[in-house]
Amino acid sequence: MVELTKKPILLLGASGTTGQTIARLLDSSGIELILAARKRQGLEKLTDSLQAHHRIEVVDISADLASLLDKTSLVINCVGPFTRFGTAVLEAAVEAGLSYLDITGEQAYIASTITRFDARAKQRAISILPSAAFEFALGDLAAALLESAFAAEGTRLDKIEITYSFKNIATSKGTNSSVICALAAPSYHRVDGDCKEIKPGEGIEPLPTRMRFNEKDRSRFAFPGGEVYLVPLRNNSINSIKTYLTSPLNRPALVMLSRSAGYIARHSPGLLQPLINSSEQAIDEEKQARTSFQILAEGWSESNSSSAYSRRLIMKGSNPYRLTAAIIKALAISLIEQGETATRGVLSPTMLLDKLVLKKLLEQYGVRFIED
Repeated sequence: MVELTKKPILLLGASGTTGQTIARLLDSSGIELILAARKRQGLEKLTDSLQAHHRIEVVDISADLASLLDKTSLVINCVGPFTRFGTAVLEAAVEAGLSYLDITGEQAYIASTITRFDARAKQRAISILPSAAFEFALGDLAAALLESAFAAEGTRLDKIEITYSFKNIATSKGTNSSVICALAAPSYHRVDGDCKEIKPGEGIEPLPTRMRFNEKDRSRFAFPGGEVYLVPLRNNSINSIKTYLTSPLNRPALVMLSRSAGYIARHSPGLLQPLINSSEQAIDEEKQARTSFQILAEGWSESNSSSAYSRRLIMKGSNPYRLTAAIIKALAISLIEQGETATRGVLSPTMLLDKLVLKKLLEQYGVRFIED
């Protein structure tokens, strides 16, 4: 084992798709873990596939976690939906004085984490990183890289739009549960320095050819990206932050879907349970590897309208689950190695890990960065 710390790292939700991927990567690096989940069978199956012996714990995260947290140095939480389960884990971690990372893609939970825990984390001298994952670490990185490019031209990044596209996407039962929770919550973009709610049916437009990654996609629609809250933690001067997802549906179909899906998620979520039940608990590695993506980040300067400046950054790669594991590993090691010098409070990934270090890491995992 690599002794980064005297106590192991606690990995909650270790038997899910993302949890397993993180566990395998940390295990292959010789990092000692406590693997925790609700069912022993999944944990035992996971440990049989690992190189080293790791302690396993069957836990109910709604119960008292204090005795378990006393035995660990850092919490990595993969138990979603985070809107439903995340706050209890965060409360316990803050009370125990432990830094915390999670993989949430739920905008409402990210916003709540900042509001409720930033000041407390600073008081306890700990670091909290919600969404230390593919979503939305890559968007946070894109914003940081564009900021530097604009600064090099003597101007400022005032507006950014980030558009996600996928091919052969495979989502687990946990991911789909989180999606439904996200649908039930209000969605926001940052407009003129403030958060503005995206009403169902708004923010839907034809997809320009320059954005097309999946040849089937025809539209893009506004979705509640974590960047809306994470990026301003580092740079509050960006006035506009909007996030989009592409779709093969045309605008009328998307308008109808966005209104009906949101209504059902809020008022009759049980009707969406078959979607969750039809998903796999854990996506096998072959299916993970087939998922490819493009993230297009477009930035504009509005500081001088007579000499407007804009740039685009495209990130292309595959296997978001593997990238999430790599990001989690890098951030966890960075937290431990930085020790008392680490930035405290609720952080975005590039507030802890230098943007060029994160970019190099992603390139090692096959992500391509295309600037124009």
